[in-house]
Amino acid sequence: LVTFFADDTTVYLSEHDSFLDLSTILSTWCIVSGARFNVTKTEVIPIGLPSYRTSITTMRSLQPKRSSYMPVKIPANTHIAADNKAVRLFGAHIGNCITPFIVWGPRIDKIREGLHCWSRCKPTLDGKCLIVYMIVGGMSQYHTRVMGMLAHIEKTLT
Repeated sequence: LVTFFADDTTVYLSEHDSFLDLSTILSTWCIVSGARFNVTKTEVIPIGLPSYRTSITTMRSLQPKRSSYMPVKIPANTHIAADNKAVRLFGAHIGNCITPFIVWGPRIDKIREGLHCWSRCKPTLDGKCLIVYMIVGGMSQYHTRVMGMLAHIEKTLT
């Protein structure tokens, strides 16, 4: 299953798929279309039981338990997302065992920094209103739409 959006490509592979086959298909597609994949931005997000996810990370293969043949290794320059590490996909943060704090923590810090920066210029009441719309609203609106916002995060921002 493949989805394309602008310059982002998402490919879903099962343990029965081959990373080498995917690389071959993408290379051929790039040659034919004239497109170029930024291989350094490739992210692998293991999905499945914790033991399977761990084996993908340690063995760097989608088929870590198959001993009948030499499994194709995921290249060393390809990042494999660990548990508790969110990967950004189309503005959403996905991954295994991620919590709202992992996703919202950096965003809240950025909002606080923005508000602190603007507070130094002593804005008027109208200015403060605009700053709240720009900083709090602007930095959280899309994120809220994509990821949702829990009540305690909303309380933190208000």
